[in-house]
Amino acid sequence: MNSPEASIAVLTCQRPGFYVGETISQIVREGGASLPRRIFIDGSEEFKKALAYRIRPYGGDDWELIRLGEGLGSSEAMRRLVVQSAEEKRDLLFFEDDLLLCRNAVKRMITQHVPDDVGIITFFDMKEIKPDAAPGLYRRPANGTDGRGFWGAQCLKFPSESLVWLAEHDWMEECQGDFRMASDILMGRVMVKHPSRSRLAVHVPCLVEHVGQASACFPGVSLSPRWRRATNFMGRSFNAMSLGVME
Repeated sequence: MNSPEASIAVLTCQRPGFYVGETISQIVREGGASLPRRIFIDGSEEFKKALAYRIRPYGGDDWELIRLGEGLGSSEAMRRLVVQSAEEKRDLLFFEDDLLLCRNAVKRMITQHVPDDVGIITFFDMKEIKPDAAPGLYRRPANGTDGRGFWGAQCLKFPSESLVWLAEHDWMEECQGDFRMASDILMGRVMVKHPSRSRLAVHVPCLVEHVGQASACFPGVSLSPRWRRATNFMGRSFNAMSLGVME
């Protein structure tokens, strides 16, 4: 069963571009105002202080800021975020810091049940489901259908049971090469070993779009119509609460 109340986490770091202010403002506006909200930071103490000041016009005073460390990379930063979140025994709505949300996106995420055979729901997809797919929750192996892994941890829902599983396992055992910036792939490889929650559920349509022109994980790689974009995002004006029940 899902926990009665979810919490919200946004992960940010010292990187080119400033996106997190608009992202947290949208999260509150589109349904997240009633939930506990935290921004997890991969960066220096000075960066944390500067960020607190910079996000104030976006409602930042209503968010708790938690510094995870400095220069961790996405894999270790995400692992530490999961470990801390697992201690709360709540479901978690996770967001990267550079997103565009459709109308009522977070409200929909809160109400969307995580089925018992699913470890993670992703509300962003760049390769698992073809464009123009019908609405639904599409089950896929948590480590991806094509053998290349789960790509794109932009916006996820974890049941509390999955957080505990991920927190208790050594992600580095799943490394095959340099995975400092591969939290999505490592999470998928750990999750696929769960005895009952080994599936990734792709929520179609996608409820968020990736807007960060400067990639923190892949410096120098920019957005393009075919790369780092959602396959089934309906646009900013789409009302996520118009969707029916998905199981």
